[in-house]
Amino acid sequence: MINRIVEFALLQRALVSTLGLGLFFGGLLAFHKLDVVAYPDPSPPMIEVITQYPGWSAEQIERAITIPIEITLQGMPGLTDIRSLSIFGLSDLKVYFDYDTDYFRDRQEVLNRLQMITLPQNVQPTISPWSAIAEIYRYEVVGAGKNLTDLKTIQDWQIRREFKQVPGVIDVTTYGGTTKQFHVKKMGPLCL
Repeated sequence: MINRIVEFALLQRALVSTLGLGLFFGGLLAFHKLDVVAYPDPSPPMIEVITQYPGWSAEQIERAITIPIEITLQGMPGLTDIRSLSIFGLSDLKVYFDYDTDYFRDRQEVLNRLQMITLPQNVQPTISPWSAIAEIYRYEVVGAGKNLTDLKTIQDWQIRREFKQVPGVIDVTTYGGTTKQFHVKKMGPLCL
């Protein structure tokens, strides 16, 4: 088999040379089109839509948030796939586009479509800054004698601010925990 290939290549030198040059120039063209950040990113453009609603079950999140967002995002130009995950208090959709599309145009199309949807309880979906190669490190905040609200407060007001001061860190995305809330009640006139 190999002998036949070598014999054909020797007899058809012009054809083999032409194919070799075509392969060389095709490789140069592919190299210039390849998305390069810190490392080559061979993955297609992907936008991640995250919606949090603490206290809702995975089934409630799926019915009230994930499915309406999926329906709203259908039919976008260049859309190839939507993959979703609904867990307790969180809806996560990954929206994949064709390789030929522009990432920033795809992102803007997703943002435009999300503006048209009304979700229950004024829940607002957000776009994650995550890409296939951008997530560098995951960590968990734990502490003896600390509840989820305390841990989330430490994450949001101390750890996150410190990480964002590190050169090269674009964003720190937080999942889980409960957010500390302050409620102000208007009281009636004070009677003495």
